Amino acid sequence: MQTLLCLVPQEAWLPLMVLAGLLVILGFKRIGGKIFVGIIVLALLVPFAAGLIEALPTPLLLLLLIALPFIFFRMIFGRRISENILSAFLWALIKAPFRFLGWLLRSPARRP
Repeated sequence: MQTLLCLVPQEAWLPLMVLAGLLVILGFKRIGGKIFVGIIVLALLVPFAAGLIEALPTPLLLLLLIALPFIFFRMIFGRRISENILSAFLWALIKAPFRFLGWLLRSPARRP
């Protein structure tokens, strides 16, 4: 949950802290505490993370941009589902050159 807070704009931090306080008042101390601590940590780490990302070389930044969707997907759907989908995606990438080669070697009349 705390990693999803990174997607929250700064304007929404105060209403989220109020929501966390209301959750604590209503008895949901664990959820409210996680939201509150997440906002505090996010407020402290955003400047450092921005500087770190700006200092990354281009190849590492591209690798990070490729990996981020998989990381978010795993956070949202869980480990098992993300592993199944990632393995299917990698299997399709492995099969793609062979399927293309088979398509090229087929007679032109049978090509779709």
